[in-house]
Amino acid sequence: MIDALCEFGRRIEDNTHLGRGIILFGPPGTGKDHLIVELMLAAIKRGLRVEYVTGMDLYGALRDAINEKRPEHQLVREYVTPEILVLSDPLPPWGQLTDFQSAFLFRVVDRRYRDCRATWATLNVANRDEAAERLGAQTVDRLRDGALAIWCSWPSYRSACRVPAVVESRDGPAGRNGDGRAAPETDADATPSDPQTR
Repeated sequence: MIDALCEFGRRIEDNTHLGRGIILFGPPGTGKDHLIVELMLAAIKRGLRVEYVTGMDLYGALRDAINEKRPEHQLVREYVTPEILVLSDPLPPWGQLTDFQSAFLFRVVDRRYRDCRATWATLNVANRDEAAERLGAQTVDRLRDGALAIWCSWPSYRSACRVPAVVESRDGPAGRNGDGRAAPETDADATPSDPQTR
């Protein structure tokens, strides 16, 4: 997987001019956006124009445009202009996209596809079927056509790195020694989900 991303990065100018995209999909917390950001930096260093937007910000911009009575095509054009558009999880963290959000996303992706503009996406989904069900089959089909698609199947980094919370008391932070160092945990504090007990 890393080799494929490195090879994509080595040929980033050619891949961009060919309109080749990237889709990283898998469970939350696996570092999909971190990998995409590294490729974004490589693209920027080579003088390519990159736009990064989260799904929530994309739909927020759409709401703002509606409130400001701006034509939708102006907003679509803003997302079609960059040589590379990075969509960080265009799915809401809960629920489904509205019909209007789905239609807007399709307009952006379809226009970029027809203009041979590279679109990269990270998706918190289990597989292609879930992506098609939640984003729409036509949108996913355009994102995947000619793209490097990678399933990020390893465990969540966030859950593996959880640090116990520090609670303030009148004597100072609970769970810490007087010198600020973390107090040693006892076996009674450990739970099966703690990394130290694995």
